[in-house]
Amino acid sequence: MISFRPSIAAQCNTALEEWGHYLGPQKGPRMVLWYAVYVGSELASVAVSAAPRGATCAGHDWREVVELARLCSAPDHRDMTRVCLRCWRKVAAQHWADRYHKTIRILAAYSDSTRHPGNIYRFDGWRLHDEKLRGGGGQTCGRLPQTVAPKKLWVYELAEPAMTKQLSWEATQ
Repeated sequence: MISFRPSIAAQCNTALEEWGHYLGPQKGPRMVLWYAVYVGSELASVAVSAAPRGATCAGHDWREVVELARLCSAPDHRDMTRVCLRCWRKVAAQHWADRYHKTIRILAAYSDSTRHPGNIYRFDGWRLHDEKLRGGGGQTCGRLPQTVAPKKLWVYELAEPAMTKQLSWEATQ
C-alpha cells in the first residue's frame, strides 16, 4: 500500500538530512506544510511546501504561489520521487489555500542546473519559466556563505485558482 499524507517538520527534516538533500532541512520563519509518501509503513519520500521568499515569483504576487521547497526520496525508494511530486501537485494548492486563506494560481519549483536538468518537472507538465543565477538556498548556519548557481524556475499553472474551501485540511482527516 502506498499513501501520501500530511506530515510534521521533525520527521521530514530528519529524512532530508539522513537522505542527503543538498539544501538540508527546511528551516526558517516561512509558512510551511509537510508531506510524506509511505510504502507500507516505511517513509519513502518527502515534499515541503513553502511561501516564496521574494515579493513576486514568475510574475505573480507571492501570496498566489506555493513553492515546492524540498522534494527528496530515500535511497531505496528513488523511484517514488515522481510519485511524490505528482501527489504534491494534486493537493498542495488547495491545502495551502485552506490553511493560509490564500488564492493560489501557480505552483513553483527551482532546480539547480548544475545538478539535474529538471526533467522531473518537465515530464509532469510543468513549464520552464526562466533560468538565471540565483542564491544556493538552504541554511548557512555554520557553513560558508551561499553560492550563486544557475537555477531553473519551473511553474505549474492551475486551470482554476485554488481558494479557501474549508478551515483546514487536517480538520477533515
